[in-house]
Amino acid sequence: MTRAGTWKLGLRILLGAAMLIAAAAISLRPPMRVPYIEFSRMLRSGEIASVALGDGAMMRATRRDGTVFDTENPRKEGYKETLLEQGVAVTEPSADPAGMLVAGLLIGGVLFVMLRSQGKGARKIGG
Repeated sequence: MTRAGTWKLGLRILLGAAMLIAAAAISLRPPMRVPYIEFSRMLRSGEIASVALGDGAMMRATRRDGTVFDTENPRKEGYKETLLEQGVAVTEPSADPAGMLVAGLLIGGVLFVMLRSQGKGARKIGG
């Protein structure tokens, strides 16, 4: 492999790593945290668009303006029905998050491009 080819391969690997780090930073950045009392006020005033309920101590809510935040999950009987009656879309997170699929596809794509680039360089040297 020529010096220029090695440099280009190194640049591709560096760019691929930077893309992976950026994707991980975006997906792992925690949303802001809002006290439950403030969430209740927003709920009464119709500011809440959706809530992702689970069994954990926290729940994720989205305001009508698109702002996403976490707040305490009261985990009380009938709470889902209360939210639905307020016009809030309620989701219950599944065990197979789509984020894992996206990350896997991104990593696979970067590896495919890197291996394909290395294969082209090997053919140039041998042929």
